[in-house]
Amino acid sequence: MKNRLHTAMVLGTVMMIAVLPLMAGAQDEGGRPPAPGQDQVWVEAYVDNGTVVAPGYWRPRINAGFVWVDGRWDVNIGYIPGFWQPGKKHKKNLVWVPGYWLGGRWYTGQWRPAQRRGFTWIPGHWTGTGHWMPGHWKPTRSGPAGQAWEPGYWTPKGRWVEGYWRPAAKNGYIWIAGYYNPRGLWVKGYWKKAPAGQVWEDGHWGPRGEWVEGHWRLKTKAGAEWIPGRYNRYGNWVPGHWQSEPKKPPRKPRPAPRRGRGPRR
Repeated sequence: MKNRLHTAMVLGTVMMIAVLPLMAGAQDEGGRPPAPGQDQVWVEAYVDNGTVVAPGYWRPRINAGFVWVDGRWDVNIGYIPGFWQPGKKHKKNLVWVPGYWLGGRWYTGQWRPAQRRGFTWIPGHWTGTGHWMPGHWKPTRSGPAGQAWEPGYWTPKGRWVEGYWRPAAKNGYIWIAGYYNPRGLWVKGYWKKAPAGQVWEDGHWGPRGEWVEGHWRLKTKAGAEWIPGRYNRYGNWVPGHWQSEPKKPPRKPRPAPRRGRGPRR
C-alpha cells in the first residue's frame, strides 16, 4: 500500500456547516448554546453513568446528498459520534471516513480504502475519559517488544501520513500525543522531560476554537484528590482541579467496660 492514499474532498464549504461548534455565550433555557442558524437539530451529549463522554452540538436538519447516522457506543473503543454519510458510494473498494467537529473546527470527511493488508481501521471515537481519538490505521500484528504504535493522520490535502512504532516509555520523559492545531495542521507527538514529582495534564480546545496548551501539576497533594478536566454536555471545557478529600469523622471513644456485680453472699 502506498503511503499516499488519494481521497475525495467532496464536501467543501457545505460540510463546513454540517456540524457547528459550541461557542461560549448566551444559552437558552435548556442550557444549550444558541443555534447557529435556522432548521438546526440539537444532538444530545452522550453520558455514561453520569459522566459526559461526548459533548452535544447543533447540526443542520438536512444536508443535501447526505444521510445522518446516529452515534453509537462501541464496547471495544468507545463512543462513535453521529455523522453525515454520503447518499451515493464514491468508488468501489472505498469506505467513507466521517467528518467530525472538534475545538471550533469541522474536519471534513474523506474516502479511504476498504482494506489494507496488515492493518485494521479504528474509527474516530470519544474515549471513556472524554478525549477524542481520530480514526486511524492500526497494525494487526504486535510490534517490537517495548514499542507502542503512534497513529498516522490526514493532511489538509487529504494525504494519509503513516503511523510508526516508538518506545512505549522513556525514563524521565512522558509522551505528548499528536493533535490538530486550530489551523487544521497536525502537530506531531513528542517526548517531554518530566519534572520530579509532577505529571502532565493534556491540552484542550477553548470556547473560541483556540488550543490551550497542557501544563504540569503536582502528582499528589496532601488532603486533596485531582479531578481530571473534561468537556461538559454543552461542549465547554471544565478544567481539572484539586478537590479536598472529605474529612473522616472523629473516632468515637470506646465506652469503658461495664463492671460486673460481685458474687452474692
